[in-house]
Amino acid sequence: MRESALSSPNIGALGYHLRRIAAQAVSYVQVNQYANGRHPSAVQLSAFLAEVKTAVDLLLPVDPVLAFTPSAKSYSIAAGVTAGPALAKGGSEGIVTYSSATPAKCTVNALTGAITPLTTGTSVITASVAASGGYNAKTVTYVATVTA
Repeated sequence: MRESALSSPNIGALGYHLRRIAAQAVSYVQVNQYANGRHPSAVQLSAFLAEVKTAVDLLLPVDPVLAFTPSAKSYSIAAGVTAGPALAKGGSEGIVTYSSATPAKCTVNALTGAITPLTTGTSVITASVAASGGYNAKTVTYVATVTA
């Protein structure tokens, strides 16, 4: 069994990796001819019956680019609503959604990622993108620290 990478297909499915899995089977048959029905003759015929090759092309989804820079950020309650850290996104056409692990400390706008600090402490902020267009789903996080 062999696996090999193929060039990217131009089928409108961005992000997929095209892989080819190939299996090869060879079958032989040996034919013995008997002289007078009792003894093998001097001639034996080995016949190559068939060589079967099967290849399956698979489109495998890939991971999109999704990363916060920096991976931690501080927010002041006095400053009010503040933008989150930069989110690098690439590949997937899916919509990014945001959530806060502890909304009592700070809330996050589900579509923009803007933070509203409420009380001092830390919260893990999550950004997620659903699988779409040949890309897997992906989730990344950063730590939001809320100060007075």
